[in-house]
Amino acid sequence: MTTRQLERSWTDERHARFECRETPAWDADSIPRGRCAHIGDGLWLTRCAGCDDAVTHWGAMPYYATMGPHDVEAHGSQVAGINAGMLP
Repeated sequence: MTTRQLERSWTDERHARFECRETPAWDADSIPRGRCAHIGDGLWLTRCAGCDDAVTHWGAMPYYATMGPHDVEAHGSQVAGINAGMLP
């Protein structure tokens, strides 16, 4: 499994820690493929739906905002806003 930290998240570390202060934290190893969960202290982990790679980010973010570039590069997926149109 490869886990990387996103360089840019929807929020900064301080704000994420404040906003997520009462959010339950999950063990990173228990998060299934294709899911996102808070792993503590404002840090979230999103796991790829197709493999064991994952990314961490401050605050919750949509799946394709976090794993979209990975899905395109590693799996050849068509992802709206990255390598496919936003509208049909």
